[in-house]
Amino acid sequence: MSTTSLSYFDNPSFFQKEIIRLNASNVKLLKTVMTNGKSEQRRIDAPDWKKEIDVFASITLNKSSFAGKYAIDSSSINGIHITSYSALDTKLPVSHFAFADSAGSIQWIEAVQLEHSPLIDNDLQWRYVPDSGYVVFGKQKISGLSPSVFRVSAIFGH
Repeated sequence: MSTTSLSYFDNPSFFQKEIIRLNASNVKLLKTVMTNGKSEQRRIDAPDWKKEIDVFASITLNKSSFAGKYAIDSSSINGIHITSYSALDTKLPVSHFAFADSAGSIQWIEAVQLEHSPLIDNDLQWRYVPDSGYVVFGKQKISGLSPSVFRVSAIFGH
């Protein structure tokens, strides 16, 4: 993977550290999966954190081909600094990425990933909150098949 000097948030590095931190913490997980209106909930006593948060870790904005292709906006509210990236090119796989930081500690990260082609339409939105949990919402439409909608939420520590 070709990368340039880090001009955007280093998301893969953050999640690699999260996997190590969560593996060392022995945190349990209460996970709810909803697919097309059907819901299932499970308690996971020893989560495979790499598997659990891999969808988040896979996003990188620091590819050389992405340089200069995101508008950056930032603001601060009550000591929390929010940075958001918006794609300037509709063909980029990540249309929106944002995170909140307070005194060097990430408060949350969220992203919107889009994939559109003649055969498939995927819309994936997620939000990750360290020490609390995450939620992933997705819609998928494959040519010739009925659309699929899913939501995965996880609460840490249960």
